[in-house]
Amino acid sequence: MAEITSKHRILCGLDSNDTSEDDVISVYLEKAQNKVVKARYPFGCTDIQREETLEFYSENVDGLLVYYYNKIGADNETAHSDSGTSRTYMKDSDFLDDIVPVADVVL
Repeated sequence: MAEITSKHRILCGLDSNDTSEDDVISVYLEKAQNKVVKARYPFGCTDIQREETLEFYSENVDGLLVYYYNKIGADNETAHSDSGTSRTYMKDSDFLDDIVPVADVVL
């Protein structure tokens, strides 16, 4: 399970000491981390490569975490209109645009 810090709580709009949502944040943080690592290493990586990737692309992970957390209740929705208010969501892949994939050449 992903380690939750006060930074993650604050990013999600919670008090830094409010641990009531930690289980939810943990699920979305792990999902965000896996998405970033998969974008960097589409064919798998070592534990060291994973840790280096998560450190280097921490802003991408944070952005995805907030994106996933804010979409609670609106999963799989791309747009929504209600009572004159319209909302259009980004795609989670938009947070991966600056990640350079790494792959080995097989001879």
